[in-house]
Amino acid sequence: MKTSRGLLDNEIQVQAILAWDCWKIDGNFSLEILRIFSSMKTSRGLLDNEAQVQAILAWDCWKIDGKFSIKLLRTLSSMHHGKGLFKDQNQIKAILAWPCWQVKGEFSPELLRTMATMRKGRGLFDKAQVEQILSWSCWKIDGKFSLELLRIFSSMKRSRGLLDNEAQVQAILAWDCWKIDGKFSI
Repeated sequence: MKTSRGLLDNEIQVQAILAWDCWKIDGNFSLEILRIFSSMKTSRGLLDNEAQVQAILAWDCWKIDGKFSIKLLRTLSSMHHGKGLFKDQNQIKAILAWPCWQVKGEFSPELLRTMATMRKGRGLFDKAQVEQILSWSCWKIDGKFSLELLRIFSSMKRSRGLLDNEAQVQAILAWDCWKIDGKFSI
């Protein structure tokens, strides 16, 4: 939170922030929740409003099958690194409702995480760009979409923005070095 903003100067303020109830999951302090909010506040100063954090944590959009999902919060907050706290639950809900996150008819948190990896600190998604990338035929192995293959490329593009060139991906996949016994091997 204080990256490039100087040393901490008030132990009491830090202790007060750490004592907030919003950092607790099932009654236990969660360093992970604190890190998630700290990441969004990177270079923006200390958190100053527990009620705002509690309100964001209470949003319905963080629930999968009716239960709070710290992984979902972490996934979306990684794209918001250094951008401040989320302001609008409806924006998050709209992104999560996109049909492109469906795999076999169900919402896929893993697909969302795979795409979010490329957007770390770059802000939230552009729907048209996500749909375009996911429609590329290069993600198919034996005619079926391969999340594992997409994940490989997203890890190479971590924090560098979304892929923008299907031909480049296809060219890399065509390299002979990926073949075992003449067949492509993931």
